Amino acid sequence: LLVPIVSAITVPPEMQDEWGKFTEKYGTNWIVEWNEHNNAVKILKGYYSLGENVTSQERAEEIAWDFFNENRDLFKINLSELKLSRFSESRDTIDVYYQQYYQDIPVERATVSMLLQKGGEILVVGNGFHSNISISTMPNITKEEALQITNTTYTIGGTTLVILPKTENESTTYY
Repeated sequence: LLVPIVSAITVPPEMQDEWGKFTEKYGTNWIVEWNEHNNAVKILKGYYSLGENVTSQERAEEIAWDFFNENRDLFKINLSELKLSRFSESRDTIDVYYQQYYQDIPVERATVSMLLQKGGEILVVGNGFHSNISISTMPNITKEEALQITNTTYTIGGTTLVILPKTENESTTYY
């Protein structure tokens, strides 16, 4: 039994045109959470029938990629900064995750994802993309200093250079 979602959605003024385009194609049965820092869609929960069963990883990836490409302005994402990072499958659902990279360096906790029902429905879309990164990618501390900062005396699997977003109050700083 499917129950239509009825919800009053407050759309940021700058996103009204993009939201209108989205709902024209995907309908209005969505609960949306907006990113308060950049007014992009952060989370979408709802139901949209693709009109086909999703039976392969390749097809699920294609559906997710096409969806994000079509709605990149609504999500404020740059597809050239995304790489497939994880794919998981259960009996009824498929999750597709893309990791954000800035100048080929992964951005911590910066993924976009889609949960699909194998019956061919988009159920949940998540967006943790950081659209305003501007930082030098040259490390300014040594590996040893980084380990000291994290209070770690050893590493498992080595160390990796990452971009770490830290949000306080109304702004995000990147390390």
